[in-house]
Amino acid sequence: MAIHENTEKLISLAKPRRAIFLALTVTCCIATWSLSSWARIDDAVPYPDGYRQWTHVKSTIIGPKSSAYEQIGGIQHIYANEKGMEGYRTGRFPEGSILIYDFLKTEDDAKQPGVTHETRAVVRGA
Repeated sequence: MAIHENTEKLISLAKPRRAIFLALTVTCCIATWSLSSWARIDDAVPYPDGYRQWTHVKSTIIGPKSSAYEQIGGIQHIYANEKGMEGYRTGRFPEGSILIYDFLKTEDDAKQPGVTHETRAVVRGA
């Protein structure tokens, strides 16, 4: 008889916890949905002024033979502010670290075969 009474008490305690958990889950879902409805596909984060005067970390070229060429083909430069460079040195990026991944299109020079130039920046989501 004692085991049955303890089981009844545990079940009676579990019901309010389930209701609270369900209510919190529904609230989080509604909050997430409402916040995401404010964002637009074309919302862009502007590049910081003067980022090209920051430390140039590296550049990469994604050429036509790459499977990624259609999405991100061209030249990419990576820049870091002072705190970002501290993160590269120490392996831990402090608050305020900013890394810029600058996407640029490329264009072959019509007058000089084999010469490629950077052109306008690639606009994502356009």
